[in-house]
Amino acid sequence: MVVIRLFALLSIVCWSGGIGAPWTYAQRTMGYLYIVGDGAETPEMMQRFVALAGGAERASIYILPMASSLPDTAGKRHVALLQTLGVRRARYLVFSREQALQPAFADTLMEATGVFFTGGDQSRLAGVLVATPVQQKLKELLRNGGAIGGGSAGAAIMSKLMITGDELLQTDTTVSFVSIWRENIKTAEGLGFMDDAIIDQHFVRHNRLISVVLEHPQLVGIGIDEKTAIVVSPERSFEVVGKSCVVVYDVRAAAPIRSGPNHTIGGANLRMHVLLDGDRYNITTGVVTPVKSGR
Repeated sequence: MVVIRLFALLSIVCWSGGIGAPWTYAQRTMGYLYIVGDGAETPEMMQRFVALAGGAERASIYILPMASSLPDTAGKRHVALLQTLGVRRARYLVFSREQALQPAFADTLMEATGVFFTGGDQSRLAGVLVATPVQQKLKELLRNGGAIGGGSAGAAIMSKLMITGDELLQTDTTVSFVSIWRENIKTAEGLGFMDDAIIDQHFVRHNRLISVVLEHPQLVGIGIDEKTAIVVSPERSFEVVGKSCVVVYDVRAAAPIRSGPNHTIGGANLRMHVLLDGDRYNITTGVVTPVKSGR
């Protein structure tokens, strides 16, 4: 029998609304995505997510750690971190695809104002969530003003086209992503919170992201470095937050994109941006709004 494992640093009576009047969330027209480049989120990084989810006093945050090989450990660590930030309502859920396929189970997230995915293997997480009522509940949360965040694997799963981390042509296990090749980077369906971009994380893998955007030129490639995040707003722009950078590859105006011998792929007029803390990028228009000099 599959069991849901819950961990909370709060009493059951507090979760049931037994203290004070029922708590409600002031909904925005549309919520925010908070996408972190690595899975070792610091208190400073998570503080921004707490604010997007309604603030420490008002937020109701659910951690979904199924990407991790040790989901209970990851879930407890994130709940404890949220507690140190003053979050009064935090819990983690570990569940199976069989449970996620049950429409009634999706209502488990009904009270959430924020959901955060931990790191691990994004394919493992997608296997539980994609094409389920829980995925639809998460999209509903975003439409109703909630915040959805994730780090590492939890970042990769945000886009509709998801990079899995595997190569199809490279058989030498001592190296990875050393070439810009077509038909090499394995992708799968992600949760689809972004259908106009591809997310890559731990960003030292330029060849991987360049290969994918050349094969999918209608999408913007966004590579997020460690200790860095992007906050995606409803109008399809994002702000960079953190200590490192975000690299954007835009090949929408590239012409021609062409295939060469030995699975090579190329194109002209590719645009690349290296964005720092505070910089903004509009995914729809491709316009960069940098922070003023003298930071």
